[in-house]
Amino acid sequence: MKTSTIFTAALIAIGSLASNVYAEDGPRFGLGTGYSSGGSVGFLGIEIDLEEVLTPVSLYAPITFGNFRIEPEIGYIRSAQSDDNVSITNSTFQLGSGFLGLHEIVDRTRLYYGARLGLSHSSVEADFNGEFAPDDESESRTNFYIGPALGTEYMPNDHFSLGGEAQLLYTSIDDPDSDISLINTRTTLFVRVYF
Repeated sequence: MKTSTIFTAALIAIGSLASNVYAEDGPRFGLGTGYSSGGSVGFLGIEIDLEEVLTPVSLYAPITFGNFRIEPEIGYIRSAQSDDNVSITNSTFQLGSGFLGLHEIVDRTRLYYGARLGLSHSSVEADFNGEFAPDDESESRTNFYIGPALGTEYMPNDHFSLGGEAQLLYTSIDDPDSDISLINTRTTLFVRVYF
């Protein structure tokens, strides 16, 4: 979490120092970070940790063409825990994109809407310790997500924005034992810098 805080502070500093020069004729590129709510969902004995399906912090690269934006995203999270008997490592890598229409609702505030889709690859490794320990285990799966997104973005200057987004995502979870799908809401807070 400390790394994402430092990265976000750096983006804010770059955006604050940037000039207000902006060329209207070509695509506009940016870089941003987004933090999404996590947690877990459970029903009838099945519990899914959302951070093992989608990453809570991702990097975004918005490319804006007039009133349309393509926003590729990449995210990674890794967690490890251990005790005297076992060491468990979870990791998730996410790659996706948003396809969004933009509409200015008031000066320097935009509404955007569209869809987000992508893939996430999750893996877990368990290393058992001790003389009579069972064999080490590992499992991985690739998940697919897609859904509508609606957000707002406030730009105090031409090179920096703060925003929030609501998503309704359908996620197909690759499980070797059963077919699992999930429909959930997800909120994301954004900081973006435009060049």
